Amino acid sequence: MSARASVDKSRTALGGAVRAGIGRCRGARARARLEAEQTLSVVALTAPVGIVRADGAGRVLAWNPAAERMLGWCEAELLGRPCPFPVTAEGPERELRVRRADGGGLDVALSTAPVRDEEGALTAVVAILSDLTERRRREEVVRHLASHDPLTGLLNRRSFEEMLARVTRRARRTAGRPNGAVLIVDFDGFHAVNDTAGHLAGDELLVSAARAIERAVRPGEVVGRLGGDELAVILTDGGGRAARVVAERLRAAVARIALLEGERRVSATATVGGAILDGRLEPAEVLAVADHALQTAKRGGRDCVLVVSEAEDKALELAETGRRATALRRALATGGFAIEHQPLFAVDGKAVLGVEALIRLPGPDGLAPPDSFLPLAGALGLMPEIDRWMTKEALAALADPEQAPIWVNLSRATLGSPALLDEVRAAAAGRALEGRLVFEVSEDALLADLVRVRPWLERLRRAGCRFALDDFGAKSSSFASLRELPISVVKIDRYFVRDVVVDRGSQSIVRAIVDVCGTLGHEVVAEGVEDEATREAVAALGVDAAQGFLFAPAFTCR
Repeated sequence: MSARASVDKSRTALGGAVRAGIGRCRGARARARLEAEQTLSVVALTAPVGIVRADGAGRVLAWNPAAERMLGWCEAELLGRPCPFPVTAEGPERELRVRRADGGGLDVALSTAPVRDEEGALTAVVAILSDLTERRRREEVVRHLASHDPLTGLLNRRSFEEMLARVTRRARRTAGRPNGAVLIVDFDGFHAVNDTAGHLAGDELLVSAARAIERAVRPGEVVGRLGGDELAVILTDGGGRAARVVAERLRAAVARIALLEGERRVSATATVGGAILDGRLEPAEVLAVADHALQTAKRGGRDCVLVVSEAEDKALELAETGRRATALRRALATGGFAIEHQPLFAVDGKAVLGVEALIRLPGPDGLAPPDSFLPLAGALGLMPEIDRWMTKEALAALADPEQAPIWVNLSRATLGSPALLDEVRAAAAGRALEGRLVFEVSEDALLADLVRVRPWLERLRRAGCRFALDDFGAKSSSFASLRELPISVVKIDRYFVRDVVVDRGSQSIVRAIVDVCGTLGHEVVAEGVEDEATREAVAALGVDAAQGFLFAPAFTCR
């Protein structure tokens, strides 16, 4: 064979090998492409999102089961037909409302991507649809929770005040002319319902009242919950006479509510206070006038209504402030205050460790709680005298050696009082107090002038008194203060106690307080323990004592 023939034969063999190799490569690519397409087909069939394949003209080439479930068309109905929503070669994800087979609409998130051949030519567009219904529902739930009270479903205070701000802005256009009203509905003796029937009954009563009030007002009138047992309504037109008619209707609607808790019938009356909207007052001032009318109505007998204008409110306020100041000074001069006691128990509930003395002011409606008169007493400079009176009463009770320790609250104005120190020293001279008189003081009151009052606190301690840090955690409490302050007891604020069964954050905070206090030798009391689950939770976290409705409400004794 010639050399040239050998070369030709070698080239022929090489060419055949190359063609065979190319064929194998093409076959491998084809198999890989087929496998990829099969995999993608399985993914499309099982994917929870809609996957649609369309040609460059927007005609449907493939339509997966999820798209069928979302939009109602099956693949056979749409193959070769225009896609029922716009598909473009590519673009950012966008949200739109697409038409369903039944004529309805569906909110979706749509993203598209092009499919190209080896030369880069567009062969198809793949669209992916995500149903936004659940996301929209979750977003709506979040918005609703942010603006509504979770118990009653009414607007919360923030949202109610926003609505009131809009209404007052409109009322300014006709300033001086009555243009609606704000009514505040407050239950009479609601705390008694909680104390006797339990908080679940109180909650049910609030919910029933919310529904009754919604039915009693016109559609479109704003109803909200300001907090606690106060509900409120914004009337958007009419004057004083119309507002009083609606207020009476609300009062009657609440009075008709009756619930059965076991064999107990639970009901309540309500007092309604209102302020006329005439465009002259800011929203906060309108609420203040309505609240003042409410409190005046309660003192006048409860289960009634009082709606006033700004001028009428000022006259009422002046007269009422003078009346309350006279009543406070008379009570101090005659010993006319009353005292209720709430026990503190060992956390296992088996032993009484003491009682907290709680001041009350007797009046025509019963015993008024301290938050209804102590702010005025502070403004009048009467708090040191009131604290001295409470201390004298406690010392008199402690003359009985069988009397459990008594816990007395001291105000900031009293700290450093020589008169109170003399009272305690005189009582301690004849008998040992031995820690049976415990003064409760807030952290901010102690820290406000600690350098000045520390020697005074130390003299009281040597006389046999102890000090408890009250409502720890209620404000900007600091663990550092637990080491600096001359205290022996820390009372954890009910804010952290109420959710300690389910809230890990509250659990961590209570545990941290217990650990720090244990290191410093302080006892720890949990306030606001109202059920067995909460007692077990704080006990497991190491709390020493507890106070709350579970053990006993406040009661009067002589």
